[in-house]
Formats: sequence, structure tokens, C-alpha cells
Amino acid sequence: AQPVTDRNYNNLIFSAAGNKTWTMAASRTANGSVTNNSGSTLTFAGGQILVVGGNWANSSTFAAGTSTVAFSGGGNQTITGTNPFSGLVLSGSGIKSVASGTSVSGTLNIRPSGSATMSIGTGASLTVSNLSMGGLGRISGTWGSSGSGAAFVNDTFFDATTGQLNV
Repeated sequence: AQPVTDRNYNNLIFSAAGNKTWTMAASRTANGSVTNNSGSTLTFAGGQILVVGGNWANSSTFAAGTSTVAFSGGGNQTITGTNPFSGLVLSGSGIKSVASGTSVSGTLNIRPSGSATMSIGTGASLTVSNLSMGGLGRISGTWGSSGSGAAFVNDTFFDATTGQLNV
């Protein structure tokens, strides 16, 4: 395994084969985008928070451990690839677009602060264990925008897409 230096970054790109393990001793920030290229396995160790200011592109293997990833940029942000997050926070402003292949084993927290909305890929169904919107926990069921066909509709927190969350 190749250790990742525990510090803040601008853009962070993982490439080349092998396991990259990041043991975060404290919460960290990637001011730009995080990219995990094909062949590279990215593993988070520890239960800290990684704040991402740009996009997240994963075309390989990602293991979140017990860490939370927070997207808090001041504009639109995109999360692509298969991403089994432990905790996920969507805050700041703009549309936070989440593609199919994303799951959250802990809590998805949409807009604990700011004005961000979540956009779920067209026709996608994402699974999360717990949902919090605006700091308030939500009940189990399907959630999305008015065009999603979800049982629970909220156009304040969800962008107009046909994807939905299964809580």
C-alpha cells in the first residue's frame, strides 16, 4: 500500500495501480477536484471529514471507511463513478449532481447550510441508510423532486430530475 500524505490539497489525482491509503488525523480539504483513475484503489482510514471544493470522479475502487466526504463548493459539483460513501454532505451552493453507483452507508446530509440542491441522475435510484435535509432527519421511503415519482417530494432540496433516493 502507498500512504497518502496527510495534508490539505488543491486538485488531488490518484493514478497508477495499487492501493493508496489516506489516514486522516484531522479533517482535510481538497480545494479542487478529486480524481481516482482506473487501476488505483483509494482507501480512507480514520473517521475524519474530507471537504471537496470541486468535482469527484472515481473510475476505480474506493473504500470510505468511516470517513465523511463533504461537497461544499460555491457552485455546481459532480460526483461520478461507483462510490460507497460512509457519510456524504452536500452543502454550499449550486447543484450537486450525483450519478448512479453512489450509496451512503451512514447519513446523507443535504444542505445543513447554504442553498445547495441534489440532482440524482436520470432514472437512477440511490440507496442511503439515513437522510437529513436542512439538519432534520427524514423517514424511510423514496425521496426526490416532483418529477421523480418518489413517495416524498421536496423541490427545495432536490433538483428537477427523475432519479430518487431510497432511504
